[in-house]
Amino acid sequence: MVSDLMGCEVVMKQNEFWEMNVMFKMMIKMMSVMLVVCMCGMSWGEVVGDTKLLLEVDEMREENAAKIMTWQGTAVVMSQNMQGGELRDHHGAYVYAVDEAEGFKRWKRVEGLTNFLPIEALVDMAEPGVDEMVAPDGFYNVKRHMRRVGENVDIKTLVIFELEKGKRRIMPYVDSFDPMMYMDGLMHSDLHKMLVFRHENAEKMGEQGLMQVTREGDVVSYVLTSDHKTINLYQFDLSQGGNLVLMRSVYSSQIWQTKMSWQEVDGIWLPKTFDYVSHNTVEKSTPQYHSWHVEFGEQRVNEKIDPKVFTIEAMGVQPTTSITDWRDGEGERIDFGEGSKSVQRAFYRGEEEDE
Repeated sequence: MVSDLMGCEVVMKQNEFWEMNVMFKMMIKMMSVMLVVCMCGMSWGEVVGDTKLLLEVDEMREENAAKIMTWQGTAVVMSQNMQGGELRDHHGAYVYAVDEAEGFKRWKRVEGLTNFLPIEALVDMAEPGVDEMVAPDGFYNVKRHMRRVGENVDIKTLVIFELEKGKRRIMPYVDSFDPMMYMDGLMHSDLHKMLVFRHENAEKMGEQGLMQVTREGDVVSYVLTSDHKTINLYQFDLSQGGNLVLMRSVYSSQIWQTKMSWQEVDGIWLPKTFDYVSHNTVEKSTPQYHSWHVEFGEQRVNEKIDPKVFTIEAMGVQPTTSITDWRDGEGERIDFGEGSKSVQRAFYRGEEEDE
């Protein structure tokens, strides 16, 4: 069931914004106190704790994610943004499907919804929105919108990008919703590489500041600071597949925080909730605030996915759709038939061989 936060419109007035500002200032002070406590009896440039715990966490995470062959699900999102003095709310509903073995990922967004879409909506949904797909041969972006030309006209556009360039267009906190990115806490860097790197280079990193790894019960905490103003905290829960449950970074007056909870579905730990917030705490500066709350609904793993899901026909592309292919860098206009053939039907190959 969608939380109360998602089920209603949230309007934050200016005074409420600064009340939150006070809360974030307290968080920064707490992080500073944590740093002082950690350094008690220690010299700057020391590594404390067993960094092998980072490898233990990483192994659990990787084993859990490796179990995902296919993944279908739904989610609802509420985001808030403030640049200057104006706070804006955005709501949206997503439905998505992933086939790791065949290299397909697809997600669809409907703006303004606060209720979960059915998983089946990925094949047939009429509402305006954004539909994106990662395929072995490229990145597909479909947008549907209404324009008034005499009378309302339903217009779809499909743009195909070279795969790697297309992947760089996947922008969290906007329209894109690659669910596999949430397995890493939606970080901009590879969490696996980070954990391994920081274990292997612990001594060198410790020389630059303070590094501490501790375990309390099922929670493994990792603190790294490179100077007296920068603090990074990561926490992983071994009882939830070793997955990230808290990430907090503080630099001067800026704070970034991610909190996650997880749910077990058929023996695999998947995201349940995701909360991200970034905020500055200097009242005299231009207020900046960004939050992203995600609540995941129905989740299905390792079930056969209808091959029609990963076709441009399922994305609503029709003979009248404007299709532009940028994979050769020329922006060539192609017709519906060519666009349909361009998708590598990995599912169909296996069925044709059987025949």
